[in-house]
Amino acid sequence: MDALRFTTSGTSGWTNVMYCSLLYLSTQIIPILGLIVMFGFFAEVHRRLVLRHPEPYVRFDFSDFSNYLSRGVAPLVMTLALAIPFALFAIVETVVVFLVVGAGISSAASGATGLEPLTLLAIIGSGLSFVPFMLIWLVLSNAVVTRAELTGDLTKAFALGEIWSYAGKTWKRALVTAILMSFVSMGLLIVGLLACFVGTFVTMSIQMLASLHVRWQIYNEYLLDGGTPIELAPWETLPSEIPKDPAYAMPPAR
Repeated sequence: MDALRFTTSGTSGWTNVMYCSLLYLSTQIIPILGLIVMFGFFAEVHRRLVLRHPEPYVRFDFSDFSNYLSRGVAPLVMTLALAIPFALFAIVETVVVFLVVGAGISSAASGATGLEPLTLLAIIGSGLSFVPFMLIWLVLSNAVVTRAELTGDLTKAFALGEIWSYAGKTWKRALVTAILMSFVSMGLLIVGLLACFVGTFVTMSIQMLASLHVRWQIYNEYLLDGGTPIELAPWETLPSEIPKDPAYAMPPAR
């Protein structure tokens, strides 16, 4: 609930949600660019939460576009890298199920009997084997994205030993929150579909922002339990936050 409240908190909450929705919508035209900027924005907010910044939920400003573009590369690459084995496993599982069902249909057409229970067991076994893989993937996903957002460096984010260590110490919280967020995501998706489908871009942006806050909560609890802090990327002031020199705002002398 804290994560959901965070998405629309402060004076910039709904503004940030709408900007993220526009970036999400832009991925329908330019698939990667909008996601990189979104991930860069999430990384900036995550670091500010860790640093206890007085304004962690910074207002999205297009003058910070290049900063978010550079900071979002590591989280996106790590997310895609982790998605590859998940996608391959899902494809293999799907192929196996289709082959088993196809064999069962062929045997039934030829008049053979006795294969129906084996077909059913093969389908059930395929589904059950997917469950532990999915649980491991959820835990690793939390660890990988957290490291990528905080370090902002691909070489540091790819530290497999650190990923396994963090995942091993946070797997319980990661699983519980992932299960809870799955119900939240389903509810948000239904609401978005009811809003003429276009609402999904808004509700999914809220879900992604809430997931960001959940990742920070897990990391914060990890630190409170005595965990080793993740090295943060060097602090960079956003262009929109750089004080403007009053002299430049004055009209030229006549």
